[in-house]
Amino acid sequence: MSDIKPLLSICIPTYNRSGYLEQCLESIVHQERFGEIEVIISDNCSTDDTEAVCKKYKSFQNIKYYKNDINVLDKNFSLSLERASGTLRKLTNDTVIYKPSAISYMLDAAKECLKDRKQVYFLSKGDLSPDKKIIDSLDDYINTVSFNLTWIRSLAIWEDDCKDLVILEDNSKSQMGQIPFLLSNFEKHNGAVIFDKPIMDTLQVEKKNLSYGLYKVFYESFLGFIKQYVDLGKISAESYENLRKDLLLDFFCNWILIQEFDSERYEFSDENLLELLDKAYCDDSYYKDFKSKLQ
Repeated sequence: MSDIKPLLSICIPTYNRSGYLEQCLESIVHQERFGEIEVIISDNCSTDDTEAVCKKYKSFQNIKYYKNDINVLDKNFSLSLERASGTLRKLTNDTVIYKPSAISYMLDAAKECLKDRKQVYFLSKGDLSPDKKIIDSLDDYINTVSFNLTWIRSLAIWEDDCKDLVILEDNSKSQMGQIPFLLSNFEKHNGAVIFDKPIMDTLQVEKKNLSYGLYKVFYESFLGFIKQYVDLGKISAESYENLRKDLLLDFFCNWILIQEFDSERYEFSDENLLELLDKAYCDDSYYKDFKSKLQ
């Protein structure tokens, strides 16, 4: 890779997941247009062999490794983006596997959006047909993306957005700092372009830590940020209620079943998720559908 400014940077915040990170990097470096991008690894003071794994890739001039002196928790998300030099900077989990041609697809998306510079969002579910949708309102945004808005792996920013990352940092303790950032960024760019070709898979993490509490983070923090926009009249009450319903039936329902039948793969908090959901949703007409799905 030359000293020419890259169009796209892949930014990977990581902590103590060297094995997963290596698989993520392997899925990137063998792609056809790998030489056109930049890869930023922001190591959050890992205590495993993450640094040694990253040294295996030191021959690639477009892979840059940084190690924090201390663990800065979720602020590492913004650090990884700030350390990049690409025109478009895509955040990604260290557990993501990029499918063949994913890099080419993202480069083409970045080039397509370069002039208008609307927010770019890589949904990567494969639900939209065609696989690209231009979004001009926050209501359409919420109704199209739903709770997938919480996915770190889908977030991308333009280089000039780095000065706004303070929004993400200031809300990092909520573990949903990306939500106020994305909503503010959407308004700044007068819309978004959602790319929905399924270009990513996510590796299953052994004993994934969910001790932060699913209800606390996804119901209280995530929906709390959305509700602020409802109160400001920027998102309709109807879109908010659609999101609450999706969250219950398609997100919380799955986690309740996992807790019951497959809990050994995760570290859960001591919150009583079912009891909390009962209190939050018992008066909603679709709560019976939730209870039925659990049977």
